[in-house]
Amino acid sequence: MSVRKRLFIIGKAAMAFGSMATFLCLFPDLIFWAIMFGVLGLSTSTLYIFIDHKYDVRRKKYTEGVIGMLLSSIPILLIVLINFLNHFHNQ
Repeated sequence: MSVRKRLFIIGKAAMAFGSMATFLCLFPDLIFWAIMFGVLGLSTSTLYIFIDHKYDVRRKKYTEGVIGMLLSSIPILLIVLINFLNHFHNQ
């Protein structure tokens, strides 16, 4: 399998995991699963970016790995924001 094909598959997986993590953030009962999908998305995005830079395959400004990483970080940022707001609200 060529490097471009591997990058295509890993990039789509990273975006799928990131999208699932972002979607599951809408439901407070499923935040655990959102974090799990976020971790999977961050892992696949990191792998995508590593392979992309190692073989210098893509020349786009925003690749699938970067978009997947942004989407995967939303659950963590949401939890940090909620804790931050609760801290100042309870004082």
